[in-house]
Amino acid sequence: MEDEIDLRPYIHSLIRYWRQIALCALIGAGLALFYGVSRQDSYPATTIVAFLEPTQAVQFDPRFESVTSKTTILKSLPALSMSDEVMGALLLRLDDTGIDTVTDLKKRVSAESGSDLNLLYLRARTLDPVLSARLVNEWADVFVTMANDIYANRGSGQVEFYTVQLQEAAQRLTATDQALIDFQAINTLPQVTNELDSLVALQVRYVELDNSLTMLESDVQAARAQLTSLPTGAGGVAGEYTLLALQSRVFQLQEQLPITIQLAAPTGAASLDTGQFLSSLDAVIAEMRPRIAEQLVSLGPRILELQREKESLTARSVLLSSNRDLAMETYKTLARKLDEERLTTNDITTGFRQVSRAAVPEMPITVNLVLITLAGAAFGMILSGLAAILYTWWRR
Repeated sequence: MEDEIDLRPYIHSLIRYWRQIALCALIGAGLALFYGVSRQDSYPATTIVAFLEPTQAVQFDPRFESVTSKTTILKSLPALSMSDEVMGALLLRLDDTGIDTVTDLKKRVSAESGSDLNLLYLRARTLDPVLSARLVNEWADVFVTMANDIYANRGSGQVEFYTVQLQEAAQRLTATDQALIDFQAINTLPQVTNELDSLVALQVRYVELDNSLTMLESDVQAARAQLTSLPTGAGGVAGEYTLLALQSRVFQLQEQLPITIQLAAPTGAASLDTGQFLSSLDAVIAEMRPRIAEQLVSLGPRILELQREKESLTARSVLLSSNRDLAMETYKTLARKLDEERLTTNDITTGFRQVSRAAVPEMPITVNLVLITLAGAAFGMILSGLAAILYTWWRR
């Protein structure tokens, strides 16, 4: 069984030393009363700064969007209002008040956000009611100007920045326009394209002629085999028609090539004449094929050269046009953004504003002498009682 704590000695010690405890209570009450009487009354002043949101949403260029969270901005307002830069700017306006340092100024002011983060309460407490009101009103003026410059783009810095950028974009646009104009003055792309198309068409025609010669050669060989297999003089009208058809096809090919063709006309009476005629057709085909191959060989390098020249001119034209289009788009984008910045800068319906100007306080904050005296007496009594209990515990 655990030992029970005997509190009787401690209670007896409190009773034994009641005079000392009462004396300490009186001393505490006297000190508290002296502090309350000697303390001077102070005058509090409060002003409210609000962040006003736009009632109408203006759709700006989506390529320029603010990435800062509104909640983050509003939570940082108390710290911004108490920053050294704000306090320094405020101190310059209070050079006739006897407040000489930022540290001294910060002792007289405080800032806190309201339940609505859009509201910021700026408070000041001094011995002079006029100074208290002046302090918070000047403070609100300095803070609103600086907050609007930082968060609401009210300052001229953004306008000046985009103005310089717009001027540089205009110079780039002029340079790209002139480069494109100079190139078009010497651009031979249409002539190169026309010549290339003409040579490609000619190449296609020669390839078709070569294919036609191949087919004609096969038909001549087939006609020779057919007429050779027949008895002498048995070709008749059909054989003569076949020979005339082959001769007609040769004449058609001759019109497309600068070749003089001499054919032995078939008499239709002797197989020797038919064989000579077919041989003359073979000779013509043999003469035409090298000419076609020669033309195809001569066209190849020129076509390749024209293709290279065309692609080079096209690439340069596309590059210059792309540079001009990019410069134009950049210029238009910066021009729109500059107009937006000017509109935002001149818009005083949104951003930070002092919505409640502090008046000169009439009632000071006074100390409740009765309450502070009782608190001092209670503190002295508790402290002396604890001392008596500790003394008794130490004696045991």
